[in-house]
Amino acid sequence: MKMKFNDQKKLYRQNALTQSDILYLPDSRGLDVTVVSGKCADIIRSIHGSMSRLAPMGDDERRSLWFEVKGKRWEWYRLSVSTYKNRHYLYITGDTYDHHVFCDKDDCNSRHCFYEDELVGIFSKIEKYVAGLVDNILSAPEQYNSYVDKYLGCSV
Repeated sequence: MKMKFNDQKKLYRQNALTQSDILYLPDSRGLDVTVVSGKCADIIRSIHGSMSRLAPMGDDERRSLWFEVKGKRWEWYRLSVSTYKNRHYLYITGDTYDHHVFCDKDDCNSRHCFYEDELVGIFSKIEKYVAGLVDNILSAPEQYNSYVDKYLGCSV
């Protein structure tokens, strides 16, 4: 049975990130990658575990989903994960200038985050949100896809 729009909206926005969560994340420019360790790296690997339930989109095991972030208005972001040379990457992308890339190990473009302990709360929120959203997507993939197709880019 297909859900009504308001029920879909409530389901997909459950435990949503806020714009202030996103603003707190270190920005990535070009190929910059922020390396995290400890608890944040564990959370990235956990997010990979949740996302691994979705079909990969290429050789790098990339998996992506669209999600809404609460601010003055709801905005769409894309969360992606990929694995390359035993490194786990987490990408959170908004508009052209809103790009955040994290990795659990050093790579040639990496820099370390100096306030990583403060990111644990946001990473935990992302982990919880992704796990719930993946469950919802897998229970009704067509419904999620039509919701995103219909409302991506719209202010709802």
